[in-house]
Amino acid sequence: MSSIKIEEYSNNMNKIKIIVIVILGLNFSACYYDKEETLYPNNFVKLSDTSTVSYISLVKPLIDSKCATSGCHDASASGNVKLTNYTEVFAKKDRIKARAIDKKDMPSSGLSSSNISILQRWLDQGAKNN
Repeated sequence: MSSIKIEEYSNNMNKIKIIVIVILGLNFSACYYDKEETLYPNNFVKLSDTSTVSYISLVKPLIDSKCATSGCHDASASGNVKLTNYTEVFAKKDRIKARAIDKKDMPSSGLSSSNISILQRWLDQGAKNN
């Protein structure tokens, strides 16, 4: 009688192991990484190799939405790093490059590769007020 219970227990444990393996397999197969550009194509600007990056149409909206937000680099910014207009952004362009492009630690939420490309191209083109 006890050998039957042991055999039933063993069979039940094997079934449980199989179920756990299947669940874990399904769970891990669902984890993958997509590029933001692929997931949200309307939020990204595709630049050609010869595109001129405009401060007014591309850089300013990016800075306004990612940097010059409440509590960060807006008009009430502490630490004297305000990025609310071209003059302020231009004055801090080296710091923007160092923090947003090189170190990638600003903004704290990070920038997409598309946004980094926009900033880099704008800086490479002389950070013009266009």
